[in-house]
Amino acid sequence: MEGAIYVEAIQKMQKEERVCNVPHQDELPVHTAWDIGLDTTAIIFFQTPPGGAIHIIDYYESSQVPLPHYVRVINDLREMRGFTYGYHLMPWDIARKEWDDGRGRDSAAKKLGLNTVPTKRMNIEDGINAVHMLLPRVYIDGKHCDRLVQALLGYRRKQDRVTREFMPTPVHDWSSHPCDALRVLATGRKRSRLDENKTRERYATRTRRAASGSWMSA
Repeated sequence: MEGAIYVEAIQKMQKEERVCNVPHQDELPVHTAWDIGLDTTAIIFFQTPPGGAIHIIDYYESSQVPLPHYVRVINDLREMRGFTYGYHLMPWDIARKEWDDGRGRDSAAKKLGLNTVPTKRMNIEDGINAVHMLLPRVYIDGKHCDRLVQALLGYRRKQDRVTREFMPTPVHDWSSHPCDALRVLATGRKRSRLDENKTRERYATRTRRAASGSWMSA
């Protein structure tokens, strides 16, 4: 597709079989990265195993529904797939916008139990570059994240009608929301590292106790 932004990177991932089955690892926290919009909200679920890889294990989006809907989805995945959550990475302007109940998005999310972390403000082009730098280390679950993969293939720049040159601004369509959520992941992932290390150690301790038979008495 002319003007496509990520298509070469995704095709390389497919060739290297990094769009594949990516299982959830019980010993690691699951973080999320969000794009919040009045029309569509997109959520990426990911883990970061040792070695620097990014495992995107699930994806969800919906439209015209309030925040409690997304919290229910997150809790349902906790029950169905055994997710234990770390941080929920949010767009930089989350505190400035409201959900449909009039409360600020950040305060509303925290009230419902989400450990939210706003990302650093960054222009779109820098965010796209951050995604390009991230993708060589990304593995995407092809079954649970098919819509995310299709969005990355279809995300493209606007084209000037007169000169036919491609402009820096991407086209805003259905593919924007998944790609914006990935931009939040790329620009905000470092914020989750301290919590992630603590959670890894907690899981390691639980595993050692269970293996030694001392878990019930701990």
